[in-house]
Amino acid sequence: MLGGGAASAGAVTDGTSGRGAREQATASSSWRVALLAAFACSAVVVLVLLATFGWAETWGLWGVPVMLPHFADLRALTGGAESGALGLDPMLQNPGDPWGRVLNYPRLWQMLYEVGIGPGDTTAIGCVSIALFLAAVCAFPERPSRAQAAVLLVGVLSPAVAFGLERANTDLLMFCLVASAVVALRRSPVAAGVIVFVAFLLKLFPLAAGLMFAGRDACRRRWLVACFALGVLAYVALTFDDLRLIVAGTQRGTSWSYGVGVVPRAIASHYGASWGRAAAVLATLVAWAAAVGAVLAAVRWSRREPRTLGSDATSDSVAFRGGAAVFVGTFLLGSNWDYRLIFVLLTLPQLVTWWHAPSAALRRLSRVALSSAGWTLWASALLRPAGAWGGTRRLLFVSDELANWALFASLSVILAASVVASARDPGCRARPRAERRPQQPAAPSRSDR
Repeated sequence: MLGGGAASAGAVTDGTSGRGAREQATASSSWRVALLAAFACSAVVVLVLLATFGWAETWGLWGVPVMLPHFADLRALTGGAESGALGLDPMLQNPGDPWGRVLNYPRLWQMLYEVGIGPGDTTAIGCVSIALFLAAVCAFPERPSRAQAAVLLVGVLSPAVAFGLERANTDLLMFCLVASAVVALRRSPVAAGVIVFVAFLLKLFPLAAGLMFAGRDACRRRWLVACFALGVLAYVALTFDDLRLIVAGTQRGTSWSYGVGVVPRAIASHYGASWGRAAAVLATLVAWAAAVGAVLAAVRWSRREPRTLGSDATSDSVAFRGGAAVFVGTFLLGSNWDYRLIFVLLTLPQLVTWWHAPSAALRRLSRVALSSAGWTLWASALLRPAGAWGGTRRLLFVSDELANWALFASLSVILAASVVASARDPGCRARPRAERRPQQPAAPSRSDR
């Protein structure tokens, strides 16, 4: 009787937990559908505004610096087909682009010209890129809650994301690939590694997203990391001259930008090149010192709270590492246009979860990161209306830069702690040979014969 009662209680418990899991999955699916519906409604509103007021006036509502004809960044790529037809190398001369900008993408993109892609396909490619981007935002959170869905919606509607949509920049497609790798990693690390490597081949900076492979099962992925590293080194060696052209052809700015090079460029434009060079050296030293300090703080943190991050292998934590690594890596490399902040969206679901984390340090850092991300994504919209007010514009610029640096510092510490904690995870250490040897079945006893 007692045994039967225990079995019945276990069945009830299992049934209750199973029912709770199903209810949670249903709620997550509902919020994913709600997020997709919100994106669809937003797209309809934008289309109505475009039809009523026009391209410049609609995107001007977000303060985006509009360029015409539409989808300006994509035209450097599609216009390269015309330059190639003239016998020119679009990475050196690109008259097919309406602004004469050289093509600063790896040559793999020029394979599109072989299938007939040209300027006439700009609108179609841009619309498909935007649709894929919105679908990827809905797909990468594993089980989105109401708070996560709301924060993602606020992020997608931000001016920084609108900037990328207005330009139809190829970063939208890179986001799709990185988000696809997050989803693929749930089932196949190999497929995820291939996707990230393809993203690297197409636009280089997604290489940083490879840190998403750090985690509880990182020890099983060392061979994948080794293959990835060899592929990267081979690609860099084979295309080094092209990489120099890409760097030289990349435009940089001070407004609608983030990175270690933004403040020095602003100083150079106001006070002269010599002051700008000095500021660049100082900013670079400060940024790299902060990165090293983040690693040291992460090591100390992982020793004090070894289970805070090391055992966290959820899909949201994978997305966080990928998005945070892209932001931190591109921040250290110099100046980036704000549309690249779309990768910060990958960090938002996990930061929302950590808002109420048991660890006080993690809770404070995640709140700083989430608050800084919100201001960074939205602050640029205020800069253009404040253009006539010199003091206000400078104040907004300073606040935006402070938010960028705060986001860089907080994400650096959390990212480093996550990687260090996973490396210290006992599951990633070599097991004794006796533990690795398969267990032999026990010999049957006399009573079993």
